[in-house]
Formats: sequence, structure tokens, C-alpha cells
Amino acid sequence: INAEYMGSSPSLTMTASPLCSPLVRLSSGFDMPLLGFGTFLASPGEVGNAVTWALRAGYRAIDCAAVYNNEKEVGDALRATLPSLHLTRENIFITSKVSPQMATPATVRACCEKTLSDLQTNYLDLYLVHLPAACVGNFPSANPIHQGWGMQDVWRAMEGLVLSGLVRSIGVSNFNAQLLNDCLAYSRIKPVTNQIERNPYLQQEKLVEFCRKYNVLVTSYSSLGSPGLVASVYAGKPQPEALLQNSVIARIAAKHHRSIPQVLIRWSLETGVAAIPKSTTESRVRENFGVLDFVLDESDLRDIKELDQGLRIFDQEWIGIPSFY
Repeated sequence: INAEYMGSSPSLTMTASPLCSPLVRLSSGFDMPLLGFGTFLASPGEVGNAVTWALRAGYRAIDCAAVYNNEKEVGDALRATLPSLHLTRENIFITSKVSPQMATPATVRACCEKTLSDLQTNYLDLYLVHLPAACVGNFPSANPIHQGWGMQDVWRAMEGLVLSGLVRSIGVSNFNAQLLNDCLAYSRIKPVTNQIERNPYLQQEKLVEFCRKYNVLVTSYSSLGSPGLVASVYAGKPQPEALLQNSVIARIAAKHHRSIPQVLIRWSLETGVAAIPKSTTESRVRENFGVLDFVLDESDLRDIKELDQGLRIFDQEWIGIPSFY
């Protein structure tokens, strides 16, 4: 991991084998693999196979969420696959997230218990507030809830999950620096991570530095630029150059005899940020894990730094709030 980027961030335990992800020691005291497998937009009927392939490839962290509507199949895959690999539940780091529709003080626990049932486990390693607001309605159009309570009250319910033993660590997702600062101020049990959209086109350096300063691990989603969503997000607008076709990344990939996705994932790890790439193609699942036996040099990191455009795919405004203003 590139020392320039680490500062006072959560401590990293580097493993020698290219078959094992580096581990990061969270502020809660638990270890989390820095490279995990994502399940967003992995449909029922395909997510189970993808999780099985990921476990066989070497992934030991699985990122889930209630709103992905596929946790039952993820749980079935875990139950079927772990024994065949001589693994137990304790060998796997499972993350999930409370849905915005259930992110109320009264319903956080019920959402968590439904996830536990679907995933067929009695605890989660990490549970996140998926978005920094509760809402009524579903994507693409919902409305925020204004009923005399706020995120501090939701966080108390999250802390209750830790105290009751249902989850080991708690964190947030899609929080900007101001919201995260508020959470750090009112929390009794601190958030261990902030999961955000991040890739070379949206590097969010100030937010990453803020998280690092206060010992909050950054986890990146959309590490590969969400190629399947760019066309719909930018419909009727000038299309940005696809990250997976970027000439700078392509040159770096050729230099290291790697693929473009491998360079993008490795960049996250090199900058001290966890990554959770997703694929439902077996060869790509394996390829995306093959990033642990090479490093990017200083010139690579400088060139990638120049690609930042502030290009956001997930504005999260479907909850009825301009989320990043």
C-alpha cells in the first residue's frame, strides 16, 4: 500500500500470498479484507453463482444490501459453498446495509433481522446506513421522512445492534464530510467505514482525507466506473469517455501486463481504500481478484491522479434530496 496515501488511516496487515487479500484493522478492533466482492445489480438467478465463483477465487468478504433484493440467494450460496472450500462462517466477512425505507429508529433492527435470516447467519461483520436519510417510496422517486427524529436517532438504533451482538461493526455509506462529522460527534460507537462512489474519475480526495484523519476506512463502490449505467445516466448529454477504455489506464495496464479492471482495483488498494468490484461472469470474477501480486509505481499514481473529473454516476437524488450539495 502506497505510504503517501495512508497517513493515520486504519492499520493494514499485509499478507504475503497473492491468494489472500490484505486485511485492515477497523477502529472497532476487527479485521476486514481490503478487497471484497460486491453484489449490487447481481440479479436473483445469477448472484448465487457469482458468490460461489468469488469464494472459489479467494474472496473472503461479501458486500450486500437489503435494497439489492438478492440476499436470500447470497445466503443460499454461502451455505452451499463454504463447506466445500473447508471454510466456516468465521472465515467470511459479511457486510450489509439498512435500506433507506427502513432507516428509522423503530425499524432498523427489523431490517437487520430480515437480512440475518436471508443470509442465514446470526451476526453481521459490518452493517451500514445505506443513505444518510430515510425515505418513503422506491427508486426512482421517493420522499424524505420528516417525523421528529433524525440520523442521530437512527444511529442509536445501529449502536443497539452492536450492543445486542447482532453486528460487530457499524458504518455509513454515501455520507459527505459534514454528515460524517455530525455522526462522529454524536456517536458513542464510531462508524468504522464510509462506503462511497470512488474511481479515478471521482477521486473525492478531500472526503478521503477527512475519513483518514478520523480513522474511518473508505470503501469504494463503482471502482470500475459502472459501465452498465453510464449510458442511462448521461442520456441526452455528452457521454464521458468510458473508464474501462481510458487511454492512460490502458497504457498502465499494458506496462504491468494486466487488464484495465485490474489496474483500477489495484489503484483503490494502493491508495488505502477498500474495493468491492462485482461481476457475474466467472472469468472476470477471477480476474478482478488477481490484483494482489503487482504494484503501481509513483508515475502510475501521478498519471491516474490527473484523471479526476468529479464525474458522479450515483447522485442518489431518488430519495428526494439533493444529496451532494
